[in-house]
Amino acid sequence: MIKFGDWLAEFKDVDRPIGDLANDMISENAIDTFNKVTSVDELPSNLTGEVLTVAIQAFEYYLIDTSVQ
Repeated sequence: MIKFGDWLAEFKDVDRPIGDLANDMISENAIDTFNKVTSVDELPSNLTGEVLTVAIQAFEYYLIDTSVQ
């Protein structure tokens, strides 16, 4: 199964908040950190406010998307 960071990186060209999150993750070389996330509670602690909200929504979508594959 694809890991969260790798999955999120696929959204790097999307002109939406999920794309912004993906680009931030890539530019900060944080793909490995995001790949270790297995629950919302494990999202990086430096995410706050709207960025955290987008990350939570993205992770929830990741769970749905990967459960149907």
